[in-house]
Amino acid sequence: MENDLKDHVIGESPPPVTNRHYHPKAVDIRNHMYKATVKQMVSKADEENLEEKIKGWKKENPEDLFFFRPYTLSPVEAVPGNTYDTDSSVEAHTTQNLLFFHQTAWQRHLMSRYGNEIMLLDATYKTMTFKLPFVFLVAKTNVNYTVVGDFITQKETTAAIVEALKILRAWIPKWRPQYFMTDIESTFEGLYSVYAIKF
Repeated sequence: MENDLKDHVIGESPPPVTNRHYHPKAVDIRNHMYKATVKQMVSKADEENLEEKIKGWKKENPEDLFFFRPYTLSPVEAVPGNTYDTDSSVEAHTTQNLLFFHQTAWQRHLMSRYGNEIMLLDATYKTMTFKLPFVFLVAKTNVNYTVVGDFITQKETTAAIVEALKILRAWIPKWRPQYFMTDIESTFEGLYSVYAIKF
C-alpha cells in the first residue's frame, strides 16, 4: 500500500501516518473484508447461507449428495427456577439438532472401490466458529488416505453418529466395511448398530 500511496501523491506531501484512509491498520483491513463478505451473504444467519450454498452446489454438481437439517428451537413454558434469562415465562427447547452431510460423486466412487475393508472415522474440533464436531470418513486408497465423506453434527452423541451413518448407508447400500478405526468414543455403539462391524 505504501508504494501505491507514493504513486498517488506525486509532487505533494504524503498524508500523515495518523490518517487511516491512507495508512490503515490491520483491523481496518479485516473490517473491510468482513463488510465485503457480509454483502455477499443472503442472510446473517449461517444456516440460511448454508442452505443457499447447497442449492448452488447442487446445480453445479448434480451428482453430489447433500443432507441438511437446520438446528431449531421451540419456545416452551418455563419451569419456575429452571431458566436463566430475564423472561422467566419462556425458555428454549431444542426440537431438532443440526446435521449436515456431504459426499461428492468422486468420494462415493472411492468409497465403493476402497472402503470395504477398513475405514477411518475422525472428528476435528475448534476448526469452525461454532466448535461443532466435523467428522471425516477416510479410506485407504491405492495412493494415500482420502476423505470420502464428511458430516457436521450438533453434538457428538451416539444417536447423532448413528443418524449420519444411516444416511450414508442409504446413499450406498452395498457399502459394508469390515473394520472401522476411530477415537470417537460415542461412535462405537453407533457403528455396531448400523453395520455390525468390528473395531
